[in-house]
Amino acid sequence: MEGCYEGCMHRLEDVPPPTDREAYSWGNRDHWSWSSIPSTLPFNVYQMLSIAVHPEGGGRTLFVSVEGGGASDPWTEGKGDGYLDVFGEDTPSRTYSYDIESGKWTGYCEWGLPFFGQVHYDKELDAWVGLHKAHGYLDGYISSCDIISPTESPAQPAWKFCTERLFDPHTEAMRLYRDTHVPASLAYMGDSTYCLVEVVPQERFKRRRSPSTGSKCMIRLSMFQLKYGKNGELRTTAHRPNRSYLFPKYNEGFQVQAFWM
Repeated sequence: MEGCYEGCMHRLEDVPPPTDREAYSWGNRDHWSWSSIPSTLPFNVYQMLSIAVHPEGGGRTLFVSVEGGGASDPWTEGKGDGYLDVFGEDTPSRTYSYDIESGKWTGYCEWGLPFFGQVHYDKELDAWVGLHKAHGYLDGYISSCDIISPTESPAQPAWKFCTERLFDPHTEAMRLYRDTHVPASLAYMGDSTYCLVEVVPQERFKRRRSPSTGSKCMIRLSMFQLKYGKNGELRTTAHRPNRSYLFPKYNEGFQVQAFWM
């Protein structure tokens, strides 16, 4: 949109209500303001693997792990073309940091966080938690990772696997959708409570690619808590019965992103 072909950043913030009587009378009572951030991304948006916010300073530092390089990549300055590289097992991951107050991107380190998608800070575990990735794709596990410093570039942090595999990314349903969108999303609800949201087929779903599957797909929610065991292992507890919801229309471009308010 408007020159943001490689990705742009936007800000949604709560602002004071309008004081002008005419603006109020015309229905402009919304306190929320949506605006763009004039900051050029040092990578192509399609290269993003995971996003994490540092808990210190009110969340002023954002970390983004990507795969491949770009035109403004500080490690390949003047060599990148800004286009999506060919990803694979041998493609290096890199992590960038963004300071919200200064509006500047920094090449943080030449390794990536072990997550795919949104990363959540769990206060009880004092760690980042998210869906684990293997070679750039979901592998069905959840992992936790030590918080990294926003000012120093340390060695790759320690991370832990959850002992239970929550879903199988190699099922037919996952293979159908992995090329167009991520079929699973993790929402954090506080107090180490999480909700896994998946797009799954019904039993009569045909094993073939279709531009529209109608009511043959459903959304499945799985709620649980995460705790560290006696030996420091990450494990799930307090499982609640899964709940599934039908929705009437579905196509390959549809994505489910879960968040908690």
